[in-house]
Amino acid sequence: MTGITAQALNKVSGLNAVLRDWRLDRPPILVLGDGLEDFELMRHVSSWPTAFVACPESARSKVRDYVQAQGGVIYPSGRADIALELAGRTGKR
Repeated sequence: MTGITAQALNKVSGLNAVLRDWRLDRPPILVLGDGLEDFELMRHVSSWPTAFVACPESARSKVRDYVQAQGGVIYPSGRADIALELAGRTGKR
């Protein structure tokens, strides 16, 4: 038996494919996440003028530290609505 994996597929490559297909260039984006793939996506969009990042308190420390350094929101687990509301107030969504 042979295992087949798509190593080149991840959240960043998926986002890039959507942006290319929809002909969008750095649109407003909100990235919520708690793991390392989410961290990579957050880093990927960090230079976008309207990027907003957030994570739950239970996120990996690397993600929490990054979100805090970027001026994002760290919200109580299960309360992503807080991040959505704050992103809307800042116009970054």
